Amino acid sequence: MTISAVVLDYAYMTNIDDDDVGDGAHVEVGAYVHGWKAYLSAINGESFVSASYKAFREPNPDDPETDIVYACIEGPEAGAYVRGTARLEDGEASVFLPRHFVNSCVSEGMTVQVTPRSADSKGLAVVERSLEGFRAVELMQGAGDYEFDWEVKAVRKGFQDFQVIRHWTDPPRGTASGVVAGQEAEYAKRLSWVERFFRHRERVERGEPRTSRPQ
Repeated sequence: MTISAVVLDYAYMTNIDDDDVGDGAHVEVGAYVHGWKAYLSAINGESFVSASYKAFREPNPDDPETDIVYACIEGPEAGAYVRGTARLEDGEASVFLPRHFVNSCVSEGMTVQVTPRSADSKGLAVVERSLEGFRAVELMQGAGDYEFDWEVKAVRKGFQDFQVIRHWTDPPRGTASGVVAGQEAEYAKRLSWVERFFRHRERVERGEPRTSRPQ
């Protein structure tokens, strides 16, 4: 296997250190392995990893010739979650969230999911919620005593304005806001790559043998 890594862009300086990042420094590194692409970008103190998918990989204890590969769930936000199990007493329960979650997230857009672990449950409702925690009660004035699972999701502080749709030259893929003089050749390469990308996806959707990703 051959792995090549190349610095794609030093926009403002050639040496990046902790003091420089956050003061206009921008560095972008691309890695190419069998046609798969990944990017690591750092600009203005913020780092960004972009890849076809992000995953962990570990040996399969049931078959030494294979690995277990799990891919990350993705979504249109920079989110975080915590989850656990709590217990209703007389039909209600208060759950306090850990400080590390409180310190990392914002309350706007926060969601709470609860799942009763009793077949006798009348159902649950979350009647109060904040970053500090939430209160759940049993429906229809129930007074059940049983466990329930819960999960809380929220957006990370500082990332409330996460942009899903971005121009191809915007960070983390560059610093310009559009195609300017000298970028025409790069833009032509991008159009060619986009065409190959969707052609590859169509082949996969038709069930044809998987090949290397388009470069």
